[in-house]
Amino acid sequence: MKFKNLLVSLLFAFGYSFGQSWTKLQDFPGVARDDGSTFTIGNKVFCGTGLQVGWTCTNDFYVFDLTTETWGLIAPLPLIASRQYGVGFSILGKGYVFGGVNDAGSLLNDLWEYNPTTNTWLQKSTMPSIGRSGSVAFVINDIVYIVGGRTSTNNAIPETWMYNPTTNSWTQLANLPINGTWRGVAFANNSNGYVGLGKNNLDQYNKLFYEYTPISNTWSPVLGYSHIGRAYTGFAQIGNFGYLFGGVDSLGFIDNSFEKIDLTNFSTLFLNSFTSIPRKGCMAFVGNSSFYITTGVSTTARFNETWKASNVVSINDFEKDETVSVFPNPATNNFTVSLKNTKLKFVKIYNFLGQEVLFVASINSEVNISTGLEAGIYSLHICTENNKILIRKLIIN
Repeated sequence: MKFKNLLVSLLFAFGYSFGQSWTKLQDFPGVARDDGSTFTIGNKVFCGTGLQVGWTCTNDFYVFDLTTETWGLIAPLPLIASRQYGVGFSILGKGYVFGGVNDAGSLLNDLWEYNPTTNTWLQKSTMPSIGRSGSVAFVINDIVYIVGGRTSTNNAIPETWMYNPTTNSWTQLANLPINGTWRGVAFANNSNGYVGLGKNNLDQYNKLFYEYTPISNTWSPVLGYSHIGRAYTGFAQIGNFGYLFGGVDSLGFIDNSFEKIDLTNFSTLFLNSFTSIPRKGCMAFVGNSSFYITTGVSTTARFNETWKASNVVSINDFEKDETVSVFPNPATNNFTVSLKNTKLKFVKIYNFLGQEVLFVASINSEVNISTGLEAGIYSLHICTENNKILIRKLIIN
């Protein structure tokens, strides 16, 4: 038995990190489209809008259950709110879609809020500036920062706006220190925001990332990422790691590459490339140590496919993350998970096959867990109250 457990542990420790592969899942249930909007609330991912065949915008929305990996239908945006190039985000258990462009070519500055409890949409305060499409957004401390976008003059802009959902109010902040960004990527990490890639107002590709510090309202360049410029990419984040998929590069090629970026130093690991037709304008999201894409467009067709890249996270990736403590580790049966400056939502434990073997819900910053598991190495997925997933290795003796 000890030999078997040791073998299982070795397979998990060395195989889990390098077993990344692509799998086709249930199709997105709406019509094929590109450049839709997506946001995540808990274990559900909401995807909708975008441009369909015939060059018309859509308003329908669907929900993807990360546990069952199946799609369902939710309430659509009002028909007048159909759009392409909107940006989605979630705050305090509600989802949002901002901006974009509609069928008439009008650039939008409206904001819509989705309530999953009532399955309804509510229009919120409009950004007090001109409409824009292809903006990017990141969330820090339940405040969203919306950056850039393309205006009616077809120019990318460098504006930064802050929206507070509690007060339903907007504030303009310091501009991004470059001549605009459109269809790039954005994320938050360690209380700062980051914006990179995409195109500027001269239709040139941005290659760098820029860091925003809310306390000082300042931007500064990040020099670690220096690959070829890209736009229309799919991006999603698990803890301190970002995953960048597809898009169009500065040579004009639609890409099928898949990158894992360490967001603490911007070092990059190229994972297994996408195994089907290269595409851009996908909606991307993450869950359960996997990266997902749905919809998108190639040089010849739009898609309603959904794909999953499994095992993109190594169990060692987050060992230096001081936000979470797991002790004792190794453990025999009981152990404690403790978070700093935030509270838990749940803890999931996975075995070496990637199967969930235990789920523990909590509303505290610390929880004691009794597992009853066999000896071996396991993966802890620790969800914070802000829906951030932290991953740690757990050894059971």
